[in-house]
Amino acid sequence: EWPLLGWGLLFLILSSAAMLAYPHFIKSIIDEALTTKNRHQLNMAALLAFGLFVVQSFTGALRYYFFTVAGEKTVKRLRARLFHQVITQDMEFFDKHKTGELVGRLSSDTAVLQNALSVNISMMVRGLAQGLGGLVMLFLTSAKLTAFILLIIPPLGFLAARFGKKVKSLSKSSQDALAVSSGVAEEGISGVRTVKAFAQEGFEQARYEDRLERSFLLSKTKIRLIAGFTNTASLVGFSALVFVVWYGGILVVENELTVGTLTSFLLYVITVAFSMGMLSSLWTDFMSAFGASGRIFELLEEYPVIQRDPLKGEHPKFETVEFKHVEFSYPARVDFPVLKGVSFTLKRDETIAVVGHSGSGKSTLVQLLMRFYDVKAGELLIDGKPIQSYSVQALREAIGLVAQEPVLVSESLFDNIRYGK
Repeated sequence: EWPLLGWGLLFLILSSAAMLAYPHFIKSIIDEALTTKNRHQLNMAALLAFGLFVVQSFTGALRYYFFTVAGEKTVKRLRARLFHQVITQDMEFFDKHKTGELVGRLSSDTAVLQNALSVNISMMVRGLAQGLGGLVMLFLTSAKLTAFILLIIPPLGFLAARFGKKVKSLSKSSQDALAVSSGVAEEGISGVRTVKAFAQEGFEQARYEDRLERSFLLSKTKIRLIAGFTNTASLVGFSALVFVVWYGGILVVENELTVGTLTSFLLYVITVAFSMGMLSSLWTDFMSAFGASGRIFELLEEYPVIQRDPLKGEHPKFETVEFKHVEFSYPARVDFPVLKGVSFTLKRDETIAVVGHSGSGKSTLVQLLMRFYDVKAGELLIDGKPIQSYSVQALREAIGLVAQEPVLVSESLFDNIRYGK
């Protein structure tokens, strides 16, 4: 999103420059216009200060717009990519991950990132620009007073780094616990007929509340950390401001500073303090975003073993389908083989009925034929060639499947009927 970010950066520079120039005009009003009692000079200084505020507000709005739109577009693309990554995984992947957990990644984790990459990133860049610019202006205004302020920044930075590491870890654990609770809720809602048939609404409620409680306790610990850090940073900041006023007053009494210079310096201190305060509050949000992004990138970097590239492999003609001594067990239950030495051949225009009790592997045969899974031993041949030599896309497009429990997508009846095409 460099074009949008480039415009945002331009307006950020203009907005910050206008904000940093304002205290200088206040100094001019106090030291020159009021001292000489020159009304024309006073009017011009006030008019210029007002003009700076107009420029600052206009460019500030444009900065917010460009940075926020860039963030929203980034998150939209990330969500689409994450969904594509999930939906193209093997069945093995879905055996390991609960549906509710994956939906939680798409909704809650990306929502945390959305907040960080849209509004917060704009505020962070503004805070950094105004904070650093304010420090430069502080040096130019009074090096003596600035030297003291710089003494308190390294300890605060060290404290913020340690604090951020803890918040990041807690945020990740909290989001993980929330994803687990989403998985429990999804199980209860999707299996609501079973829940009601056994009158287990109370059990499902208790199960969901237990997972929520775990997430809440982690969030509570994180909130306590944030409160402690904010309190410490605030105390140090206000103490420094009191010292600046006291020491600055001494410099004014000793004629080393003018009243206007001290006022200008205090305005710069307030600007820097406001920027640092904004950055410290945003720090916790960014640490939460780092925790959420870790889980998102775990999914983005997980690629299916069975690739679905439609350009690779032959297209099957289905003259024959042959199972040769096939053995198979599901990844989640490797110690319990479903198929043991299964062999049969199916030719074109033949009809075969596979009969057996529940769990004997009837549906498994179909899932292997559609290559949801690969056989563990033996061979599955189509037209005399291993199933792996065919394009997965073409293989599945050539097979019609009527599931035991049909699923409808939330589109029109016409869209559901033609779903296979």
